[in-house]
Amino acid sequence: MDCYFRQNWVDRRLAFNATEEQVSKVSLNLKMLERIWHPDTYFINGGPSYVHTITTPNKLTIKATCPMHLEKFPMDSQLCPLHIASFGYPASDVVYEWHYGNALAAVASNDMRLSQFDLKGMPASNSTKSFKGSATTMLTMTFLVLDSRNDLPRVAYSTALDVYVALCFFFVFASIVQFAAVHFFTKYGTADSDFKSSVLSNTDSDTDVRGRKSGTFRSVLLLP
Repeated sequence: MDCYFRQNWVDRRLAFNATEEQVSKVSLNLKMLERIWHPDTYFINGGPSYVHTITTPNKLTIKATCPMHLEKFPMDSQLCPLHIASFGYPASDVVYEWHYGNALAAVASNDMRLSQFDLKGMPASNSTKSFKGSATTMLTMTFLVLDSRNDLPRVAYSTALDVYVALCFFFVFASIVQFAAVHFFTKYGTADSDFKSSVLSNTDSDTDVRGRKSGTFRSVLLLP
């Protein structure tokens, strides 16, 4: 996490008479910070962190630990704390308090985005739908399972993503069984039976017509 960390404190040893000097504040150079006392703040749950020194050390990059519970992943909500304390002074000497004022103590940037998620709208349009075969769908689901397992932390319990993938496999397998059943009953069931029945009925009717025509022809020949 990249952030700007600001601290305000009061050191009465640096007090001066603003009325006599007719100034409300004194702006000091950054080098003066090395000569005065400042709180030795550090992040308790922070990992490898460093302060940017170009051009001034006013930006931090913090890698903090965050305990997560992934039972409801990917529909979960995580709370990642960032604990701040003094490294060498006890609570009786240094006390940290959030300074709210007119703005929030911690403000996130408006353009903050995550690379794993994309925001999509809901436009209305006409499109041509394509339906993939069952084999391609099974391969896609297998790739999804393997890829998700590689990116997620290893846990000893099932997550919501595992349940979702299992349901997807079930529906894909059920669609394959449905396709096989419909194909069987369509090709070898009632359709062919009706076709054979219609063929047999047409054959019988043709034989009857031919018999009638033959009988009529013989009766005509017997008239003279």
